[in-house]
Amino acid sequence: MKTPRELLLARHQAANAKLDRIRRAAIRVAADVNRRSAPVREFTFAATILRVLAIPFRELIWPCRRTWTGLAAVWVAILVFNLTHAERGQTIAAKSTTSPSEIRLALLEQQRVLAEILDPSPSASPAEPPRRIPLNRPRSERRVSLLCA
Repeated sequence: MKTPRELLLARHQAANAKLDRIRRAAIRVAADVNRRSAPVREFTFAATILRVLAIPFRELIWPCRRTWTGLAAVWVAILVFNLTHAERGQTIAAKSTTSPSEIRLALLEQQRVLAEILDPSPSASPAEPPRRIPLNRPRSERRVSLLCA
């Protein structure tokens, strides 16, 4: 008894030759198209750079163009704000200059205050040392004395 596969192959045996002719014709047409219009490939430095820059632009910037436009608008607003307020900051700095003698006196005063803070005064009494609990007592008594202290 023949298997279903063998039965199908026997029935369509005549179609194999016809299918082979169709395949050869399709390959011939595809080969002719490729021969007539050879792909133009520019392997120049400029074309490579443009291709390298186009890929991140297409994948990163173009899909989120509204977000990038918003960010660009915020940066332009910050730049305009800084440029309009730059003149005012310079005039304020010019008006508030102090003389070198005043700066020297302020520096001496700061050094005097720092010396007072770092050097302990002799009139201050030394801190009382912490009381020590004898360690020769049982643990239970030590715990009670710690809680009571």
